[in-house]
Amino acid sequence: MTEVTIRVMKAGDWPAVEWIYAEGIATGNATFQDKAPSWKEFGGGRIRDLQIICRSARRRFPSTFMLR
Repeated sequence: MTEVTIRVMKAGDWPAVEWIYAEGIATGNATFQDKAPSWKEFGGGRIRDLQIICRSARRRFPSTFMLR
């Protein structure tokens, strides 16, 4: 069984989350934005304690889950 860690997102997680965000933009289904925001822009309108990531030892990048 794979160990999974769920925790509040930190600034150091942003490069991986930005990559995931950009991949979502590339699908044309995730957002109306045409580029990933900066870390400051991304966190500006969100409650930090509700920005959750899920890390698996088997995955290179975290999964993300965010509430506004």
